[in-house]
Amino acid sequence: IKSDKNYNDIFTIQAETKTIRGKLSEIALVLGRYNFFLVHKSYLINIVYLEKAKLSDIDKRIGSGGELQLSAPFDEPIPLARAKRNIFIQRLKDLNRSHLIR
Repeated sequence: IKSDKNYNDIFTIQAETKTIRGKLSEIALVLGRYNFFLVHKSYLINIVYLEKAKLSDIDKRIGSGGELQLSAPFDEPIPLARAKRNIFIQRLKDLNRSHLIR
């Protein structure tokens, strides 16, 4: 889910896009139990569809925690907020998906 203020574009694995209104943080609370994670103020992803997580060296790239790549049809890299980095890594470990970290 990609957010632009209160407009949220939901991208499906069937390559469909639907737009809904609402706060992304509220959507994240509802979908959190379904492996969704708020990786950035504008992005909520389903960790099940994560292909790889390229984590940045925080000292070299101030302001960025890394870049995420989801499975097809999503070809746009998704930013990982530096403040979410450690929590995200722990969530991947909890779901036995830490092998995706590069």
